[in-house]
Amino acid sequence: GALIALPAVIGTIGGILKQFFGLPFLFDAVVSWNEPIAKASLFIGAPLALVANLLAVTRIGFQRAEGKISTFLALEASPLVLFVLGMAFIVVALFWGHLFADGLACIRVVRAAC
Repeated sequence: GALIALPAVIGTIGGILKQFFGLPFLFDAVVSWNEPIAKASLFIGAPLALVANLLAVTRIGFQRAEGKISTFLALEASPLVLFVLGMAFIVVALFWGHLFADGLACIRVVRAAC
């Protein structure tokens, strides 16, 4: 998950540095690697890392005893998995939230957002 999310995390940090602080070096470096791969890491890599890490930390179990079925849901994670999960969640929330906000603005006839 960390390798899948890493380009998206670096690109997001670079975009924040470029947009808010006027420091384009990290963003330009990420985009110069390969722009289609950078975009694919945002669309596919970060959500895939999020789902993969959620599946890695979640344990679901069933027990049958005395004619009843008991279920449980447990979260078991290491600090690295939680860190990757958090970074992937932030990237997914920022990127997909931005796309949703632009789409909503476009639907409401804000031509600059389209």
